[in-house]
Amino acid sequence: MAGVVGWSGRRNASSGFVAIAFAAVMLISNRASANQPVAIGTGSPSGLYYSAGIAVCDAVLKLAKYPCTVASTRGSASNILTLDPGKIQFGIVQSDVQFEAAHGHDAYAFIGASENLRSLFSLHAEAFTVVVRSDSPVTEFDQLRGKRLNLGPFGTGTLNTGEEVINHLGWSELDRKFISHTDPSLIRDALCSGEIDASAYLIGHPSDNIAEISKSCSIRLVSLDLETVARIAKNKPYFSAVTIAGTYQGNPDPVTTLGVVATMVTLASVPDDLVYTLVKAFFQALPDIRAQNPAFSDLRERTMISHGLTAPLHPGALRYYREAGWVGPNGDGAPSGNLGSNPEKNPVLRLPTSAQTVPLLSSPKIPPAKEDPNALPSLSPPTGHGDGPEHWDKTPPPFRSSD
Repeated sequence: MAGVVGWSGRRNASSGFVAIAFAAVMLISNRASANQPVAIGTGSPSGLYYSAGIAVCDAVLKLAKYPCTVASTRGSASNILTLDPGKIQFGIVQSDVQFEAAHGHDAYAFIGASENLRSLFSLHAEAFTVVVRSDSPVTEFDQLRGKRLNLGPFGTGTLNTGEEVINHLGWSELDRKFISHTDPSLIRDALCSGEIDASAYLIGHPSDNIAEISKSCSIRLVSLDLETVARIAKNKPYFSAVTIAGTYQGNPDPVTTLGVVATMVTLASVPDDLVYTLVKAFFQALPDIRAQNPAFSDLRERTMISHGLTAPLHPGALRYYREAGWVGPNGDGAPSGNLGSNPEKNPVLRLPTSAQTVPLLSSPKIPPAKEDPNALPSLSPPTGHGDGPEHWDKTPPPFRSSD
């Protein structure tokens, strides 16, 4: 297909163009409603974004007694574009997508920088994870040139990061000839049957998707050349080297690849009090959230209020961080969006056992949603869990804020 003007060659599907244009129209047509409950844009119902959204809503419902819903969406790009004070006030997005939106780069060069985008906090680390069948001769990502590689649907963070990698490696059009954009729910059958050679995910670990594939056929995780990771991270401060350590079935050895962090964002027009309420409730519930799933066990306040936050901090979030004593009274410095590119200091995504890959705070009251890539976000109410404040004794770097 022909490339879309203003997308820097990284987005080349007319369907993606239509989706962004439609979302942009939604942004200017919606208006806030005083009685509208909090809604959080997440991702696939089987993924960690959806689980993290449930965790946030649980905290808001239990500790703040405020109605909160979780929206199943197509992921980071969709969550940026559908932010709206009256419908979906919050979204979970990758740190690279936040950076692009805040600065008007790549896909967002078409619609311009989102001057109203505001950051709240970061969540779990995510790894660009490539899966092949165990009988595949492929041991490193660059060996997938010209092969049947799935990089996920248009508008997803997986595709964004995959294109970043293949562009950096200098893949030709011929090398990309058999790249596909299959929905994650269909990958297990496609990979195990040999319809595709490999599939990529940008996900936190443990991952239900990968664990489910490993139950159907023998698979192996593929590394990304460490020198390539270091070069990309040096030029793109929202990336870093990440190690996936532990075991999916048949994968005992650590794999090093490219990583980002998930971040919670909102708009400047969302009321300060509402943002403050959500942020306070989430951090008070953090000890309980850590205990629910290994992917969230290493969340620490210091990194959560600094890493990956390239959009200005929302004043409602800054109010809570000052109140908690985590920033000084001015809070006017710039948050660090750099996770570091030193391969000796990689964030490690540990996978204790494949049995621990259930979604965080999964609830029988929220049945798995059937995904329609053309549908508007769907909302689901979570159930309540956990509380308990936790503080730490050192002050992190100050923020650049919007107040």
